[in-house]
Amino acid sequence: MAAKFLLLALARSTPPLLAHAAEGRSPLERATMVTTGVPCLLTAGTTWRTSKPFERLAAAKRDALAFIGSDGDIRSAQFELAVRTDHASYPAPHMNDMQLAQAIAVTY
Repeated sequence: MAAKFLLLALARSTPPLLAHAAEGRSPLERATMVTTGVPCLLTAGTTWRTSKPFERLAAAKRDALAFIGSDGDIRSAQFELAVRTDHASYPAPHMNDMQLAQAIAVTY
């Protein structure tokens, strides 16, 4: 949540800073500032956005261990969310639930 707030604050504060920094500059200098500033913001936003699914899988580790320990009898909410995220994110063929639980337990 803190990273989201920081990214939002950075995104909202950057355009006025770029506008203020561009005062009295030549068009070439202003274009250079924009072409370096915008990709930095896009990269930061993309990095934050793509790391979210992995945080969900890390949160499901305890539930995956319970699933493995109960031989598939215990299916809790975080693990179920991880299964649905996996099936929605990756094309078929999918791992079965036990393989996914083992992968989560080993990886995270």
